[in-house]
This record gives sequence, C-alpha cells and structure tokens, in this order.
Amino acid sequence: MIIIASSVPTDAAALIALCESGGWSANLCTSVRAVVRQVHREVPRVIVVRQRLEDGYSDDVIGALTELKVLSRLRLVVLVNAGTAVSSQARQVALGADCVLRDPVSADLLLAYLSKYFNETKGNHTAPLARKVSFAGATWQASECKLTYEGRHVVLTPREKLLLELLAHSGGEVVSYEKMFGEVLGRRYQGDTSNMRVLLGRLSVTMGNLGIALRDWIQVLPKTGYRYRQ
Repeated sequence: MIIIASSVPTDAAALIALCESGGWSANLCTSVRAVVRQVHREVPRVIVVRQRLEDGYSDDVIGALTELKVLSRLRLVVLVNAGTAVSSQARQVALGADCVLRDPVSADLLLAYLSKYFNETKGNHTAPLARKVSFAGATWQASECKLTYEGRHVVLTPREKLLLELLAHSGGEVVSYEKMFGEVLGRRYQGDTSNMRVLLGRLSVTMGNLGIALRDWIQVLPKTGYRYRQ
C-alpha cells in the first residue's frame, strides 16, 4: 500500500491514478494528522508526500514517523516545488527521505522508484501499530478494530472505524465535511451531507449497543462538519 499525502485535489488524483496504473493500491491523506492515523492502521511500503500540506510540512511527517519508530520500515518520497533550493532538497534527505523529486515530476521516474521500493525487502511494512485511543468513554483498539466499554466490545465496520479515528484525533476542532468525505468516503464533498449522516447514525447504533449515547459527544454544525466534545 502507498500513502499519497497531498492537499491539492488535482495533484492527489493524478498521483493516485499513477499508482493504480502500476497496480498498487493508494490511500489519500490531505494532512500530517491523516498520515499519522493511516500509519497507525497500516504501515505502508511507500509514502509519497508533498513538502507542504494543509497542517504542516514533510518535515512534520518525517518527525512523526521517527517518533512512531516506523521510518526504517518504509520508503519516503518527497515532492517539492520547481523553485526549491538544492539545500532544501538535501535537508529532506538528511531528515530521512529516501528520494526527493522536483516539479515537474516525471511520471516514468516516479513509477521507477515505486517499482524499486516495492520489489525490495525492508522490514515489516504492513504490521499495524498497537495502540489504544479513548473515545466517548470507551477504548478503541485499532489493531483489533474493537471498541470496548465496561467489559463489553463491538467490532466496527471499516468506515465506522475511519470516522471514529478522524473524530478521536481532531483535538476538539471541527472536522469539515470536505475532510470527512475525502478521508472516510474517498470522494469529494459536493454539498449533500446525507451519506455522512447515515454513517454517523450507524456508528451511533453500534456504540449504542455498548450503552454509549454517541450523539451526546458529537456536535453537528450545519453545512460545516462535526465536532467531537472531548
């Protein structure tokens, strides 16, 4: 699996299409936080990251991967703007990047690097990171996709899991519909919130089976998004 970390929709779409043309699955992350959440779920073989993301830089991604002790288990490709100084590119390598490519990025060259990285063996790429997260009074264990509360547990669906983790790591900030649609449903938000309402309803029912009233923890802001009250 490849993580594509880009905050520009057209750029991200092109990079994902390129990965798919090579036969590799790719997950889109638009922020540093999203990359960290995805790595917790599954350590990818390769991360292709733009130097600038909506909430930070590739430096922050490298720092997070170092802190999680997974940088040595994957390959990191950093994409920089055409005018980026050589010294800045060298700094990315010094921090831990395996490859730095400058715009306009050659599709053939990037494919060659991806193919090389997928054909090599570099530790255990896919093992999830064991971790527990508190959410709405319950304990979420990502490695088992299990939510536990007062000795009982439920197993979440893949989309329920993505929504829970997005809200749990929001830091009390509003999670926009744009972000939820992109990271949970894998498509652009076009003004209709019904699919997200249905998903929140399903997660509420699932957590209700544990005796948790999820809607007491979630503030719905019309046309904006959801806020998790921590």
